[in-house]
Amino acid sequence: MLTLVMPTSQLELAYGRSLTGLTTARLATERDDLSRYLLMHVGVRTGRLGWQVRRPELSLAPDDSLQARFEVLAPHGVSPRQFSLMSDAIVHQVRNHRVEVFLRQDWDSGHVAIAPRPLGEWRADQTAIEVKLASAGTWASLIALWQLGVTHIATGADHMLFLILLIAVAPLTAHREQWQADRSLRDSLRHVLWVVTAFTIGHMVTLTLGSLGVLTPSTQAVEIGVALTIAVTAAHLGYPLFPRKEALVAGLFGLIHGLAFSGSLNSGGLTPWQHAQAVLAFNIGIECMQALALCVCLPPWLSLSRHAPQLVMQLNLGLSCTAMLLAGLWLIDRTGLTPGLELPGEASVAMLWPWLAAALWALALWQSWRARQGAHAG
Repeated sequence: MLTLVMPTSQLELAYGRSLTGLTTARLATERDDLSRYLLMHVGVRTGRLGWQVRRPELSLAPDDSLQARFEVLAPHGVSPRQFSLMSDAIVHQVRNHRVEVFLRQDWDSGHVAIAPRPLGEWRADQTAIEVKLASAGTWASLIALWQLGVTHIATGADHMLFLILLIAVAPLTAHREQWQADRSLRDSLRHVLWVVTAFTIGHMVTLTLGSLGVLTPSTQAVEIGVALTIAVTAAHLGYPLFPRKEALVAGLFGLIHGLAFSGSLNSGGLTPWQHAQAVLAFNIGIECMQALALCVCLPPWLSLSRHAPQLVMQLNLGLSCTAMLLAGLWLIDRTGLTPGLELPGEASVAMLWPWLAAALWALALWQSWRARQGAHAG
């Protein structure tokens, strides 16, 4: 798939008609002539063999530039990994115009869901770019997408904090609108299983729909929504807002987090089968990191709830207040209410997770040792 994005102010000089204030309705009337113009000035060749370039799909980009998407097909028996990409659109008339060319996605070389790679530049004295793509196999893309999923959770302090808040409420039960750390180990594990499963299903749904382009909310709205889910969950940890409904809420909030995940999974240009593999590999990366967080945080937390339930209540209160503060700061930052004000970023908070996990384990081991010493003394 070849995509051209052309400023209408430059395109009209070469096209020969005014495109000022181009609208969707006007584009419909110009579609045939614009397509003919572009097909005359865009081509792909391997040696002397020309590729089939199909009629482009035209649309208006958010900045009012014209976007043209071409499907190009290599001749039978010709490798699609090496070719000449040619275009003198605009530059044949506007001599000082430059067109930067990037590789957006390439499944076979593992170049997926990352920043586009520059390939070259079209200009008046250079209308062809030689492209030779490496081939690393399917596993390269799957591994890259798995790593992307892992990294997204590991460095995304908001998602990790939300997961920790879900874990923290596992040993708690509500009595007379107050929390008590008296849930059995079996019930705590069952609670975690249901909550994490619901969250996983929720974010898988919107991750898939978002990466397909079915759901396209603004990034700012999604990020604000994620911060709000943290604020609500943190408030619930301090005071039981929806006891015994945590799995339902986790599933609903997972829908919002899935949209945030989909923003990192740019799968445009992939075939349906490649897209399915991309979503699966990315989601497995997310689940692996979530499973690691559970394995690290859940055992010491459940141990503390058994040996020092009152301490757990105090820690929960501190965690609730800290999470609400961070959620509030992220809301302020993401709504743009304080431009220029330096607020704690997600990366700086994420750097604290290993130290906090180590401290949690040390505290749990100490309390367990104290409980054993008390039992021996008794």
